[in-house]
Parts: sequence; structure tokens; C-alpha cells
Amino acid sequence: MSSQAGVKDARIEVGYDAAVYERLRGGDPNPDAAVRVVCGGRVLVSGRDGLRWHCAQLVHALEPLFEDEPATVEFYEADERYHLVPDGDAVRLRCERTADDGDAGPSAVVDREAFVTELLRTVETFCDVVVGANPALADEVAEVRERAGDARVAAAGFGDWGLPVRLLDTEPETAHGGTVYTQTAVLAVGDARFGAFDGDVLADEESRDAPAAARLWLSDPTAVERGADVGLHVEPNPDALAWHDHAFSGEVVDVADLPASARTPSDDSPDRRALLHVGAGTVAFDPDAVDVALEETAAGDDPPPVTVGQRLHLRAASVHLSDVVVTDAPSMADRTEAELRDALSDPARRAAAATELARRDAEDAAAAITDCLRTDPPASDRRALVRALDVLADESAVPGLVERLGDADPDVRRAAAVALATVGDPAALWTPSWPPSARSPTRPRGAPSPAPPATSTRRGRSTTSPRSSAPTATPRCARASSASSAGPATSTPRPSSSKPWTTRTPTSPARPSRPSGGSPTNGPSAACSAASGTTTRRSASPPRTPSLNSARGPPTTTTATNSPPRPGRAWSARS
Repeated sequence: MSSQAGVKDARIEVGYDAAVYERLRGGDPNPDAAVRVVCGGRVLVSGRDGLRWHCAQLVHALEPLFEDEPATVEFYEADERYHLVPDGDAVRLRCERTADDGDAGPSAVVDREAFVTELLRTVETFCDVVVGANPALADEVAEVRERAGDARVAAAGFGDWGLPVRLLDTEPETAHGGTVYTQTAVLAVGDARFGAFDGDVLADEESRDAPAAARLWLSDPTAVERGADVGLHVEPNPDALAWHDHAFSGEVVDVADLPASARTPSDDSPDRRALLHVGAGTVAFDPDAVDVALEETAAGDDPPPVTVGQRLHLRAASVHLSDVVVTDAPSMADRTEAELRDALSDPARRAAAATELARRDAEDAAAAITDCLRTDPPASDRRALVRALDVLADESAVPGLVERLGDADPDVRRAAAVALATVGDPAALWTPSWPPSARSPTRPRGAPSPAPPATSTRRGRSTTSPRSSAPTATPRCARASSASSAGPATSTPRPSSSKPWTTRTPTSPARPSRPSGGSPTNGPSAACSAASGTTTRRSASPPRTPSLNSARGPPTTTTATNSPPRPGRAWSARS
């Protein structure tokens, strides 16, 4: 046991906004998004990162954790990293900024099992989002998904023998007086669905649709095909409720004595077991009981022995469920739209339900999410709800998004501004009054907020407001998005009263080249984020996207650094 109680509500937040889906539909499997680690309602570390890169980091961190070794997860796009140190049933999280010579940041102790589950859930959700948005990208995330499946089997304690599955259903085979003695467990591996005989009633019907790790035993297998042309996959019997005549193709990865603890069918007592890797995981069979197709060997010849490295296409007379461990609650992707709307009232499932409703573009989802947002849930949930409205881009959500422009959390305010630009109502960004905390650092406390400027300079063009009793201005997101197609930027000196610019020399080791698709998104999302705040930049590296901070009041004129802009990103003077 850990010397300190673990916090069970450790969460990894991923900002699936409209820009992420746009990049995925455009063929980029590694879109940038906001990623946060939240423990006990406190943000430990946050930054933007390429999602495929970051999910690969999460899966890589699981491997040493299973061996009680420390691991590190690093943000490629931000000077952030956090260390995972196993401590009995807990994991110690220690965060640091790489640009600050490894200065210690926030830390926390989280429940080990719950955090491993959260890591796996984050990775698998990302893979589902990618394939759902653009099925052509399935191969781009296949390796990450496979490694996540291996980690789920390892988390169940199954070692080399195990297959990540979903429990779809159970069908009684033998029952009496309301008691089920044997049953068929219907499993899913990727797109393949098949039945397995569950003679010990291991699968619980309450775990329907839950992700799990299963050990399958192939009884009386027949080698239909051998050779390098055999692939890695499962070919089920068309009857999903049947537990016989399913085919498994793969590579033999191990042949060894059968452990005494392994469950095998009651009518089968093998001395050895062979493991066949079928892509997602492994299944077991008796290497000494493999029959062969008649066309492969002459009558009376002994079949060739099963050895490691062989590629076999086996058809099993029956498939038996030897063991199963449920590793997580059912995924939101398997819920009906009605169940997803109900889940919005559950704090443990609210964020995931909103994300899934937005991914499906469900009917009336915007109204349900807006109503949930008005109940003032925690900041982490508000961020997820606003991003879901950004993806839906429904005009009915504009009033709720405008309300969030005055949210106490700056990230919620930024997400609301981006969502309003996506919906197409950037004029809502000019609110009648700014929040009480939104005072300019150069304005005395209590002084009235300055009116929006009547004239703004962007890309060498002047935008003048129409004559009226009150001056108006082009909204920030509209100016920022239109500036991406204009000419060179013109800038004015930075106000002397603002926080001075500093120069730091990075001390972190050189990183490899940027993974595919890692540059920030051009368009309303990135433009709004860059148009409403300032940040400290270093002349030694390309500028990063500034963060919105509405506590500084209406937008002030800023000056870009002399460092060259990143390819593909437009930088402009903002007034």
C-alpha cells in the first residue's frame, strides 16, 4: 500500500474542439489540442500538443509503470513534462517546466489503478475520434491502438496470453430455476464479433459493452493454411451467438508447458499450449492437437509440428472463455443518444458524454449541453461542454456561449470565444461590460473601461467604424481570421507599462523533428486564441500561440518579436 492516500479523480482532459475535427477530416492524424492533467479539481500541468504524439507518450509510460518503474510524459509543443513514480497502490505525479531548468512544479498522489484506466481511456478515445472523423486514418492510429490493447491485457495481469475485447452480451446455454450454469459470451475484437463458450459463467451481464481482457482457448483447431501470406486477424462465424467454427489467423509467438492455473475445457487436458498472435492480442491452443486440411498432407503423414514464427490460419471447432477481467466502465461510444443526455447529469461521465454527443452531431445536443452548462458544473466540465458546442456549431448555443465570456476560468472564456467564431457570431465577443477583474494593467483601479477602438490597423488596411453615437470595432476573432489572407503585418511599439519581454535560453535537450501535422491550426480557432492576450516569448525559438487572458480587459496593441513566424501561421498587429 502507498504511504499516502491516492486521489481517485485524476483526469486527463483533451480539448476536442472544431479545429481538431477539421484537421482530422483534412487528413492530419496528429492535430494540436489542449491537454491537461487535473487532480482533485486542480490543474497540475497543461499545454498544447499533437494528439497522436501525446497518446503515444501515454502508452509508452504505461510499460514501465507495470514494472514498478518511473516514467515521464513530455509535451512536444510546450515546455512541460510530468513524471510518474509508482508507490504501492498509488502513483506520484511530479510536474516541471523544461525551460526553467527542471524547476519543480505542482505534484499530487493519485490512485494507481484509476490513473492507468484513465490513460488507457484517453488513448482509446483518441483512436475512436480519429476513425470516426476520417476512416481513412485508421492505419495511422493502428499501432497506438494495438499498444493500448496490449497495455489493457497487461493491466488485467494476463501477461503474454490475452486479448482485448468488449463484452457485448451473454446468452444462457444451461439454466434452471433462474440460475445460469453455462452461457455464451458474445465478444467483439475490432469489427469482428463472435461467441465463446463460458462454462464457468465468468462474464457478468452487468458488464455489457465494457472493455475487458479475455483469455480464449481454441479447441480442436484445424490448420487451414500456413505460410507468410497468412495475415493477423479474426474471421468469425457469421452467427455471432455461435461459439464454434470461428477462424483465427496469426503468428505463433510461444510454445511452452501449460501453467497449472490456466483454465481449459473440462474434456481437454493438454500438456502444452501455443500462443497465436492475431493482431490485437493472443489466443491459446494445444500445439499437439492441431489437425491439418486434407489437401496439405498425404494420407498417413504426420502433420508438421507447431513452432514459433509459423503463420497459421486455424479454424477452431469451439472457442472457450478461459478467463476475463473487466478493465473499465462501458465507453460512451456504445451509449444511445438518450443515455448520453442522461449522462450529462453525472459528474463522472459528463465531459465524455458531451464529447460523444458532439462527435455524433446528435439532434438537440446543443440544447442539452447548453442547459447543462447553465448548472455551473466544475471548470473542467465547463471546458468540455463549451468545446462540444464549438464542434456542434449550432446557433442556438450562442446565448449560452456569450454567458461564458465572463466565466471565472480563463480557459473557459477562451473556448467560448473560439466557439462563437466557429458558430459565426463573433460580434458577440464585444460584451456590454467586462468582468470586474478585467481591468487593464495600465488603468487605475475603479476607472471606466475604455471603449473599443474606432479604427484598427491590420495587415496594412484600415477598418473605420460607421458614424454613430458610440464607436464600434471589428470583433477580435473576425479581424484575426481575416488577417490570415492579407499582406505583411504592421505593428506599433509595445506599451511600456506592460510586462517586459524576457529572453531565455532553452536548456532542454534537442528534440526530434516535429511529428506530422503538429503546426497550430490556422483559422478562427487559432486566430481567436492569438488575438486576445499576451505571453512571454523567447527570441531563441519561434513564437508560440499567445493565450487569451480577459483579465487584461479589451484588446491592446501588441508587437510581434523579431523571431521568424512558424510556417503556415499568420501573425498580425492587433489593435
